[in-house]
Amino acid sequence: MKLVDIAGYRRGAGLCLVRLEHRSDGLLITIQTSSDIEQVSAESVSHTTDIEGAIRIIREFMTTFADSR
Repeated sequence: MKLVDIAGYRRGAGLCLVRLEHRSDGLLITIQTSSDIEQVSAESVSHTTDIEGAIRIIREFMTTFADSR
């Protein structure tokens, strides 16, 4: 997988960042999404311990972002 430098992207680019963290009580999944990387107000953070729930959040973000253009 190739990592992409988002610094050169134009306004209107979205971002979905997933962080996985092992904890003593299980896995914590943090999902940070932004429909516009230049606007802090477009940012959302979700937390879950459920992998299927995380995938659902990511899918919803991607679908909403794709439909908004």
